[in-house]
Amino acid sequence: MTIVPTFKTGPYSLGVDTATQSSFLEILDHVISRHKLIDVKFYIGGFSIGGTCAVKYAELANQKNYKYKPSAVFAIDPPLDFERFYNVASRNIRLSKDMQPNQEAVYMVDRLQKEIGGTPQTNKYNYQNYSPYSATDTSQKAVKALALTPIMFFSEPDINWWLSERGVDFYSMDIIDAAAMVNELRRLGNSKAILVTTESKGYRQPGNRRHPHSWSIADPEKVIKWLLDQK
Repeated sequence: MTIVPTFKTGPYSLGVDTATQSSFLEILDHVISRHKLIDVKFYIGGFSIGGTCAVKYAELANQKNYKYKPSAVFAIDPPLDFERFYNVASRNIRLSKDMQPNQEAVYMVDRLQKEIGGTPQTNKYNYQNYSPYSATDTSQKAVKALALTPIMFFSEPDINWWLSERGVDFYSMDIIDAAAMVNELRRLGNSKAILVTTESKGYRQPGNRRHPHSWSIADPEKVIKWLLDQK
């Protein structure tokens, strides 16, 4: 069975907030109870902020000993470190100079300040606590929760596309978070933490438009096979 959730917090949810995660638990309780899904494996994954939500859920499931713990996790180009994400959005606005600032960056700076409470400079702990991965959290609280969980990230780091089409560089790309998290998980002994990088697979429909930040960078059959192979 495949569940595509619609959270009570709506389509603009950050995925990691308490309300969204609680909504997710309600959905799982309802579906598992209604369809009597007993003693079956549970996998979780998503694209972009959906992937962020999935990774956060997996961490909380292990930290808080939820009834439903994922057997494996996948995430397609998710932002994971909201401290970095905030600093990136602020930098993009600053670099705009005489040009119109990127409206997504403006929105995210304001949204993160309201959602998390201040800036990383004024409330670093909250940014670390919200983030599925935090480069500055020396306790590794989030990643330690996934030390035994198979997890696979996908990214298409087409730097030349980003430079020419969006005017951003590696610092603004989510692969930084995924690569760092995989590195730390492997250092903690998780041999099933994987980063898959692709080339020329990122296209969006309709119109087959080129965009490396796309669902299409993950091959569905390979993802399903990998999930089912995990013990």
